[in-house]
Amino acid sequence: MPMGFLLKIIVFGVAIYAAWRTVMHWKGVFDRVTGKPQPRVRPTSAPPEPPAAPRQATVIDASGTCRICGAYLSSAATRCGRSDCPLP
Repeated sequence: MPMGFLLKIIVFGVAIYAAWRTVMHWKGVFDRVTGKPQPRVRPTSAPPEPPAAPRQATVIDASGTCRICGAYLSSAATRCGRSDCPLP
């Protein structure tokens, strides 16, 4: 007799748990369909690194074309470096 009563209590508990899980599942589906916003979970990540110190801008030489052959070269260059150019 006592085992039958214990079995009824266990089955009743399982039925209540199944009903609770079913209601929570369908509530979640309903909330997603109706567009109710879900609480956002913030990712745990390392704090952002501080911004690096601004670097000094690099000076870039102005370039120009060779008067004879038309090749681009630095304005500080004395010759273009091509073997077929008549400049020294």
